[in-house]
Amino acid sequence: MSVKVKIGTSGIALENISVDKWGPAYFPNLNLRENVHALEDIRKYRSIIIVDEHNGAVEYAPEELKYETTRKTWERVRETHPLPVTEAYVYDDYKEIKFTEEETCYIIGSAAHEADRALPESFEAKNLLLYSDQDCWVRFNDANRVQHFIPAGVYFTFHRRCTKIYVVRHTANGTLRVWAEG
Repeated sequence: MSVKVKIGTSGIALENISVDKWGPAYFPNLNLRENVHALEDIRKYRSIIIVDEHNGAVEYAPEELKYETTRKTWERVRETHPLPVTEAYVYDDYKEIKFTEEETCYIIGSAAHEADRALPESFEAKNLLLYSDQDCWVRFNDANRVQHFIPAGVYFTFHRRCTKIYVVRHTANGTLRVWAEG
């Protein structure tokens, strides 16, 4: 392990990680990719949080964890210790959007609906994480909105309401990876 990630730092698991195994995670606030030690089964593309000084991680939703000051560790919250829901989201989605010189539109939630027909066909995202393998331009909600430049190899977080993403290449065709919560 090359970098110790500070306890309480949240990130995203980049693959399924079985309990007591090591696997890759990305920490957007640090722009850092680092291996973490799964203290429980962690699912691919789920939010995680570092809970010990050895990069131990668990899946994370704000209403499920609290900091135990007497033991200086994060613990699962049970019914006897409810926390207010501040950033809990009902839906999440992930899509790899191929882009070319023709603008492509993706409706948030459609990949999640395709995987599970019980979910709605679309939803309004509140948080977006974008990563592209080639430079591209994106617009949110409407094809006439302002374009945002997404350089290749950089993770971008947008905290905004969004139902559609429009993407077009800058110079070369590529793939835009979109994680959405709403």
